[in-house]
Amino acid sequence: MILWLTDQQAQTIIRHLQEERHQEGCGLLIGSEDGQVIEVIPAKNVAQHPQRHYEIAHHTLVETITSAQKHGLELLGFYHSHPNGDPIPSSTDVAQANYPDAAYLIVGFAGDAPKLAAWRIRRHEVERLQLHVGDSMPVTQDTGLSGNHKFAIIVSAIFAFVFMIVLSLSLLPPAPEIP
Repeated sequence: MILWLTDQQAQTIIRHLQEERHQEGCGLLIGSEDGQVIEVIPAKNVAQHPQRHYEIAHHTLVETITSAQKHGLELLGFYHSHPNGDPIPSSTDVAQANYPDAAYLIVGFAGDAPKLAAWRIRRHEVERLQLHVGDSMPVTQDTGLSGNHKFAIIVSAIFAFVFMIVLSLSLLPPAPEIP
């Protein structure tokens, strides 16, 4: 999966999280199933210790997901900040990841400029996602075979099999005569 943000959406997220610099800021990413973010929704961090963790209110999640589905969109993922760290999932991020198909976008503010990275977290396994920030569609390299390619391979295999049978039969010596 590629998570695709426009330049403006990335700046909106960074500005929101800079405003929340004293704690972890968070929000939701709504979009299409191809990974294109259509809407960035800032959310309030309701965690008990917002300086070290983030939590989005349950009613905010339900309302956002319901609204997205009414508009033919889906919850692509979440974003949050690491105010003094890198954009790498913490052990708490991994433990609290309850949406295995969601992207987790993290903005790290360690260093001079904010850094963004996207992740998928499934059953405590972390996988880095390709993150595309730009107004033009990301270029994808599809290594899968098309339907026509698969069909050609199957037809070729059948042809090769039949050819080998015919060749094998033609090379057999003649059957002995029965007395």
